[in-house]
Amino acid sequence: MKKILLKACLTLPAFALIGCGGGSAGSNEGTAFYVDSAVSGVTVTCGSRVSLTDNTGAFTYVSGQTCTFSVGDVILRQESGIGGIAVGTTVFENNLPIAQFLQSLDVDNNPSNGITISAEVAKILKNNGITTLPSSDAQLESIVRILQNQGSSFFGAYVSKAEAQVHLDETANTLNTPTVMLAVPETPTVTVTTPENATPPVPAPVPVPVPAPVPVPVPVPAPVPVPETPTVTVTPPKDETPVVDVASGAS
Repeated sequence: MKKILLKACLTLPAFALIGCGGGSAGSNEGTAFYVDSAVSGVTVTCGSRVSLTDNTGAFTYVSGQTCTFSVGDVILRQESGIGGIAVGTTVFENNLPIAQFLQSLDVDNNPSNGITISAEVAKILKNNGITTLPSSDAQLESIVRILQNQGSSFFGAYVSKAEAQVHLDETANTLNTPTVMLAVPETPTVTVTTPENATPPVPAPVPVPVPAPVPVPVPVPAPVPVPETPTVTVTPPKDETPVVDVASGAS
């Protein structure tokens, strides 16, 4: 069968499928294969149809239904385009953080013979309240230590991003079946472009603070002295003895 080159696929928006396969299945349900090596132990929920990937990575999808891939309570991804692929298509997981997580959960730490995620691993993740993909290598290392301490049949180990990428590249080079590649989500960037000859915006004037008025003291007028009323002393005349004019005989 003709080898499908992943780089020749048409990239669609984040989390969409990149299709190199044929048309949709003839019936309502179909079988596809989830690989980063074949991945077993991943729960795939498509509408009301729930299946668990086997040692070939096979799972059942339903046409027109969104499919959710999960381990325990950890959702790996949700895909709306799975329901339109051809029966027997290989679904290649090329998201590096997800691939790193799956390879670190492999029970025998040997992804070249397939990635096996046991029911014990899924149960330990649930029991420890792990519900999201690790956001850092340190978190992934912590999860692996929990599995090593609590899992009786877990012999896996932490897988670095560089190691995970090497395995992804090796797997991609061996794909000979119709393949869809799950797109890696990208962080959107916003670029603001100023049109040519555009008038640059005039910056708003910076308000100048106005100092509060300083109160001016009102002078208090000095009291006006009131002139004193002059005191007039009237001295009554003393009693005078009448003068007798002897010469005239008048008294």
